[in-house]
Amino acid sequence: MEQLFFIIAIASLGIAAVIFIGKILTEGLGGSTFKVSQKSVKIMLSFFALYVVTFAVYMFISN
Repeated sequence: MEQLFFIIAIASLGIAAVIFIGKILTEGLGGSTFKVSQKSVKIMLSFFALYVVTFAVYMFISN
């Protein structure tokens, strides 16, 4: 069970990182990269929140 949470955590962190790097490569580090009103930023933050929650559950279960 704990392996499942770990896999979900790592996959969601990877997806969030890919979206973040993609936005930086296409739009630069300007203000539009971090606007929460954009759909891609909402998705990126959702995946990062999923990472935080699943990794916390993994740490709780593994100990």
